[in-house]
Amino acid sequence: MIDELKVKMTELENQLKDMGAAYTPGRPKANN
Repeated sequence: MIDELKVKMTELENQLKDMGAAYTPGRPKANN
């Protein structure tokens, strides 16, 4: 279950990178 969550997080991070929004905890970007 934990590994499954890690995979989902990795996929989500890759999607954000593809959209050109690097993961920045300090400055979240609105993508909608």
